[in-house]
Amino acid sequence: DPTLLHVAWLVGDALRTEEKAVDFDRRNCAAEAILHHKRASARLAEAASLCPEGHPDKAAIADHAQDIATRTVYLQSLGGATATLPLEDHVGELEVTSLDLKAGVPPPPEQDVAALVAASGVSGQSAPLTEEGCRLVLALKSPEE
Repeated sequence: DPTLLHVAWLVGDALRTEEKAVDFDRRNCAAEAILHHKRASARLAEAASLCPEGHPDKAAIADHAQDIATRTVYLQSLGGATATLPLEDHVGELEVTSLDLKAGVPPPPEQDVAALVAASGVSGQSAPLTEEGCRLVLALKSPEE
């Protein structure tokens, strides 16, 4: 099933992103941890939404996305202060039983962020000199920009 292969890719990508978030979280780098937690949570939420009803991993994926989102809100609420609650109080391990995460298939190129940004006409010369403009140029992944 192509949908489940995409779900497997989303979950695998989210778990790799969450590994980075955990590293930043444990080093008390809240801003970086928040960014990576948000990305991981969004990927998992997308994966859960694509899982067919009744799929054995759907609830676990959705629950894990929510756990990560809870950790994100907690870190944001601290306003840069050091976290006193350990990561494990919010986020546990995700156990999938029927998805083969190694067999996951990435999205088609037209869904790739760099392709979408490039198609919008953004370039290093046209992007505003703001943080958002910088992010757009970085999203292009172009060596010329």
